Amino acid sequence: MKYAIRILLLGLSVCLLCLLGACTGPSGDVETDTDTSVPSETPTAPDEIPTEAPTEAPTEPETEDPNLIPGVPGDEIGIGNVAPEGYAMAGSTKTGTNVLLNDGDPATGFVSREFGSTTVDTYVFIDLGRQYALHSVVLLPMTGKEAAFPQAFDVQVSDDFEVWKTVGKVEFGSDPDASGITVDIDGASGTYVRLAVTKLSDKQKTYAIGEMQVMAHIDRTNNLVMKQEDLWLYIDTPASLARGRLRVENTAADAPLRFMTADPSIVTVDHETGLMTPVGYGDTLVYAYDGTNLTACRVKVIDERETNVRISTFYHSSFGNPQPIPQCLDYMKEAGIEFLEETRAYDAVGNQVCDWMMHLCAERGIFYSVCDPLNSGDLAKADDKAVIALVQKYENRAGFGGIYLTDEPHEESNDYARVARVISAYNPHVTPHLNMLPIGGFPSWDEYISDYCAVAGGISRMEYLSYDNYCFLANGGFNSGVYDSLNRIRKYGLKYNAATGYYMQCMEIKGSYRISSDTELLMNASMGITYGMKNFKWFVYLTPIGSGEAFTTGMISADFTPSVMYEGVKAANARIREVGRVLGGADAVEVYHSNATNGNEVVPSDFVITQTTKNEAIYSLYQSLTDDQQYVVIVNRKFSANGDREFTFRAAADVESLEILSDGVFVPVDVNADNEFIMLIPAGDCIVLKLPAGYDARRPVGQPAANLALDRAAFVSSSQYTFWSSSKQAAWRLTDGQTEAGCWMAGNDDKTPAITVDLGKVSAVSRVMLYASDKRFPKSFVIEVSADGSTWTKVYEEEGVTLKSGEACTADFDTVDARFVRISCTQRTAKIAEIEIYE
Repeated sequence: MKYAIRILLLGLSVCLLCLLGACTGPSGDVETDTDTSVPSETPTAPDEIPTEAPTEAPTEPETEDPNLIPGVPGDEIGIGNVAPEGYAMAGSTKTGTNVLLNDGDPATGFVSREFGSTTVDTYVFIDLGRQYALHSVVLLPMTGKEAAFPQAFDVQVSDDFEVWKTVGKVEFGSDPDASGITVDIDGASGTYVRLAVTKLSDKQKTYAIGEMQVMAHIDRTNNLVMKQEDLWLYIDTPASLARGRLRVENTAADAPLRFMTADPSIVTVDHETGLMTPVGYGDTLVYAYDGTNLTACRVKVIDERETNVRISTFYHSSFGNPQPIPQCLDYMKEAGIEFLEETRAYDAVGNQVCDWMMHLCAERGIFYSVCDPLNSGDLAKADDKAVIALVQKYENRAGFGGIYLTDEPHEESNDYARVARVISAYNPHVTPHLNMLPIGGFPSWDEYISDYCAVAGGISRMEYLSYDNYCFLANGGFNSGVYDSLNRIRKYGLKYNAATGYYMQCMEIKGSYRISSDTELLMNASMGITYGMKNFKWFVYLTPIGSGEAFTTGMISADFTPSVMYEGVKAANARIREVGRVLGGADAVEVYHSNATNGNEVVPSDFVITQTTKNEAIYSLYQSLTDDQQYVVIVNRKFSANGDREFTFRAAADVESLEILSDGVFVPVDVNADNEFIMLIPAGDCIVLKLPAGYDARRPVGQPAANLALDRAAFVSSSQYTFWSSSKQAAWRLTDGQTEAGCWMAGNDDKTPAITVDLGKVSAVSRVMLYASDKRFPKSFVIEVSADGSTWTKVYEEEGVTLKSGEACTADFDTVDARFVRISCTQRTAKIAEIEIYE
């Protein structure tokens, strides 16, 4: 027989938990229908599940294709609870109370916030994830809070979270017994089921519900539930499908599953174990069949081959109205934002917040960073095993993109650096989301940043090293200190092999920052492009409500509609995306200004591109990470409404040709006989010029130092850098050239201290010298070298060495080609003043 495999269609899930203790009544249009009229047609089985006439049991020839999808009869087999796989939310919650309405335990239900009257206008609801033919709603009282059961409510259903239909009304004057009450809604269908609560029990200021079961008509296409039914994988991340439950028992509990893939060119699957192995890119379905029931899991294999930039936003979801949130996420998608940085603690105010937001984001193809209970302060101190378990809790879920660590760490920065390193080492596709402090307010920002990089980074590229520093001031001024911040973060990114990012301003805070104009928003993007940023992060998306600061608006206004900045952000994002397709795979190796500006160098007279006009500009030289291709970015530093400027440029005499990026492609630049050309650069915008293949415009460097380790990045397993003082103990001191001033010291809990020095390129190495700071110099250590950071060779081992301060241990070995040199100590105590490496 022939079985049709059809495209998976899911209804758009749109809603969100009201996260703070606001009393918000049912929102959206409500169609009142107290006679619970029955729809003329019952929804058919999901389109992704092939069905056949129920009169014929499926047969499978022995020679059939193992990926052939069996058809299953579409007849009803019983009534089952579909709520556990959904998301329970509430329109009014007591802080710290979870909305555990669908966890199967009436003792862990939901308690609302306190109200001033027994007459209320509030709600709880469950998103079922897809449309079902509904049968009834069963409500169980919460154990120990039976007297707080609501006394009057409407049962409403919706398919779009906008138009709600009342399918049942309940009013009674007594408390239900443990069996609860059942509301018959047979004939209704919906994706969302809501209780619109209107009356509380007398003398009760809250209402409580222990469990909300949504009973639906079940057939063989929706009976078998897997533990995950929507996965995002990468080409190097296999994953397994696992059995969840049967909604209606119609087969043996231990019935073996058979797995099939709709497209073996995207994902192959072990037909017995359910192990999925990505082999291509795109979307497909993987099926599970127990001989009677058939279900499908959506699988997306994400294509990361195109090196690019990331456009993200800080969400700041402190709001009290769930109705507009799906629309706000639609605005986010339309604006070109692809990563949402959540910072609200998981389960802090209502359960499933992060799960629900991840679900909404996944529907829109947006990545989401999770804020988990470990963020309450335990994360920085969690051991490696706990950190990995945290990633495993979410990995492969559709929408999952990162873990929120903290915001602007102080003395605990290196603790979070270790967590970031563990996350990236375990799964490099997961972004540790953390924002460093801006310059100022403590003894040494450079020490703070470099030590974080030394602990968090390593041989693989770090994603991302980011910070914030806003420039468009409330008084109409411009904080030019951002140029210094951008340049310094750029230099640390280059030294420590880190992709960099920064927060861009799209908010107003009375007395501090003004609403940005379109040209200012574009200038924000252009500055990031010029200084080599790879993660462009808008602050803030939703207007923070009740945050303690005088926010008036973000990209989305306080009324949840696009603010005056929305279109400007959208245009800036389009520019970032266009330029990012080219420069995402390159680094800004040199940056200059047309005049002296806050620690930035003036463009040299012999730079590859100079201007004969006197317009204010920023110049950047980009070097590809994979070949010798170089680019020049030039920004018009005037960003006022009348800031468009016409530039006359002159290319170096040996530049035989130039191309400019235009509408996503490079086209030749019309250069005259004097190698001059004219460009109109709009206010706050930039141009990208492509130099001839093989042309090297970098500034000549002096004679390399004999000490190959001098000023090179030293990555360490831990560090006792001190935040609140100008520390003499920091990782950067290992390669600063000072053998008797400053040192590095491993953390007290580090059982196996290690240092890896990146020489920047493969070099001939035959000697390593380690200088002692005091008696805590490691008595035993091993030296290994690697050319690629993957294959390591032991070249030296020392045991029982004792040195005094200032003395050196010299390790000589046969000359070997290496880029990385690793010193691993074999005991807890480790303190080293300097490392020198020689040919």
